[in-house]
Amino acid sequence: MKMTRYGLAQTLEMMFPNSSDKDENDAWYFGESDEGYQTVVFKIEEHKRHDELELSYFEMGYLTSFYFREALPAYEKDPAFHDGEDETFWIGVQVNSRMFDLALSQTEQGKVYCIVYECDELTDAEGNNYWAMNWSKCWHLREGK
Repeated sequence: MKMTRYGLAQTLEMMFPNSSDKDENDAWYFGESDEGYQTVVFKIEEHKRHDELELSYFEMGYLTSFYFREALPAYEKDPAFHDGEDETFWIGVQVNSRMFDLALSQTEQGKVYCIVYECDELTDAEGNNYWAMNWSKCWHLREGK
């Protein structure tokens, strides 16, 4: 099937509309053309789970380092770890203005995994601030496979 560049553009615009600002195409644009072939480049967003905690690269690195240097050694010293009990070990860390709780546990095969939750800063009736874990989003720092 042969198609003109204009026909291709119309078809793509119907299927994947761009914004009205033609200087900033947000869905697709034409790339290089060579000997009768036209390259079309699609902008694709990385798939994210709806319940995934949004973290900067700095926060991911800090939490990963904290996991290996602080959380995992503390978990391994916990008697529940050695007893093989199905208990979750909790440890918190503040990264800049955000507070996180790390939940460490193990699979039936004994593999350790860690899930990170963000904490919200709340105020009680007396005006005291405190942290409360927000269960709505998490980051699977380490999966025990």
